[in-house]
Amino acid sequence: MSALARGSNGAVQLLPSDRGMHLLHEVAPNSDDETLSRNALAAGVMLAPLSRYAMQSPRRGWLLGYAGFDDAEIRAAARVVGALARRL
Repeated sequence: MSALARGSNGAVQLLPSDRGMHLLHEVAPNSDDETLSRNALAAGVMLAPLSRYAMQSPRRGWLLGYAGFDDAEIRAAARVVGALARRL
């Protein structure tokens, strides 16, 4: 969470969760969450857009999975996503 906040210059602030395998970053309803996801995937990071899971809802954002990754992999992905988020 802190690596992504630093990497995005504060643009992405995640709320902690004491369970689960994903964190959620939500943005304004009907925002474009697909572009950042495509750009992240092109850079080697899978970032699931919330719009794929909320088809009957205007909710937008990203599901960030962290299960099965070590700290170094998470920090590297956070740098990629953070840099992309700064461009939004």
